[in-house]
Amino acid sequence: ADARRRSLISVAAAAIGATIVADYSQEYQWAQKNFRSLYIEPLAEETQNKAFPTALLSGDLDVAIAKTLGSRGFTPANTIFAHSVCSDEVNNKDEQLVALMVNRWQEGFSLGGLAGLPFAGKSGFRAFLHHVPDEGKLLVCFAPHVGIDAAGKVGALQRDGQTKVSKACGAAVGAYGVISSKGAATSKPSGGNDDTDLFDPQLNTIVNLLEPRLGGIEKAVDPISFVTYQMYAIVRDLIDECVEGTPDVWDFANE
Repeated sequence: ADARRRSLISVAAAAIGATIVADYSQEYQWAQKNFRSLYIEPLAEETQNKAFPTALLSGDLDVAIAKTLGSRGFTPANTIFAHSVCSDEVNNKDEQLVALMVNRWQEGFSLGGLAGLPFAGKSGFRAFLHHVPDEGKLLVCFAPHVGIDAAGKVGALQRDGQTKVSKACGAAVGAYGVISSKGAATSKPSGGNDDTDLFDPQLNTIVNLLEPRLGGIEKAVDPISFVTYQMYAIVRDLIDECVEGTPDVWDFANE
C-alpha cells in the first residue's frame, strides 16, 4: 500500500510539475520542500534527523553552494564541475543533487564508482584537470549515499516500481556484511552473492578501506549510519589524495 501511495504521489507530482514548470525551477523546489510531509514517511524523517542531523534537501544544498561560490567568482563559464558519488541510479534523478549541479554548472565530469569512491583515480582526476577553462576554477562534489525506509531502517530503500525493499548503499552495506561475517577484509566469500562477491575489484577496494575504520562500531546506535560516516571519510581522503598527488594542479586552475 505504501509503495502504491508513493507511486501515485510521484505520478501526480510529476504531472503537476510538468504542467506548472518545464524544469526543476525554484517553484518546484519550493513545492518539494513545503509538501514534503505528503511523501516522506514520518519514521524515515525521524531517523534522518537523528542519524544525519545536518542533512539538507538537494535543492537547498545546490543553492547554498552556488551562493557561496558565486561570491568567490565561480561561474559556469569559468568553472568545471566533477562529482564522485555512487553510480546508483537514485543519485541521478532530475531532482537529486548531481543533476541539479550539472544543470547549474552546465556540465559534469564523473569521478565516482560504487559507494562514491573516485575510482577514476589520479589519471581520471588529471583528465578532469585538462578540461579546466583557462584561468578557471575546479568544483568537486563528493559524498556517499544511504537509504532510509518507511520503518526508519538505515541502509534500506523502497525504490520506485518495486515492492521489495532494497539496500542503499548496496556496496557499503555489502562490504560491511563481508567484514562482519568473515571477520577480516582479506576473507573472500564464495561467489553467488551480488552484494559480497569480491571478484568485483571496486567492492574489494571498499572492503579493504572500510575494515580498518570500523573500530568502535559496536558502540554505535546504528551500524549502517556509522558505516556511512566512514564511507564519507574514505571518499574525502581519496579526493584529497588525488589533489595532493597532482603537484601541478594549480597550473591548470587558480582555485
